[in-house]
Amino acid sequence: MLSDALREALTWYYFIPRIDTAGELWFEEFKRNGLDPCVALEHAVAYARAKQIERSIAVLTGVAQQLKAMRNTLSPALYLVLRRLYFAVLANVRYVQREYACASKFLERAADAETQAIEQAAFLDRKSVV
Repeated sequence: MLSDALREALTWYYFIPRIDTAGELWFEEFKRNGLDPCVALEHAVAYARAKQIERSIAVLTGVAQQLKAMRNTLSPALYLVLRRLYFAVLANVRYVQREYACASKFLERAADAETQAIEQAAFLDRKSVV
């Protein structure tokens, strides 16, 4: 089952292929290669919220390995979007653990990855979708 946050993201992603051909190609790649890591990250968030930190970290470790393995096969923009999501979830886990400084650093890394993704593919900027 997908969370409301992932459903919202997928709704937003729905508009990306309607922007231009590059957006269409990116979205196809996202559907092929990005959904599995996103669903795994959803599980990591659910485990963290349930205070099952070890399970959450185990899922995050698996996603990190998956992203590392996919690094050279994904477009830079998709890789960076998935990296942004990974760091955001990792920040959430650290926040649940009350490691606020560490959580803040991971949020900064997530923001950096988002900025880099938009630099790679401007259609990822939500402002261009509205």
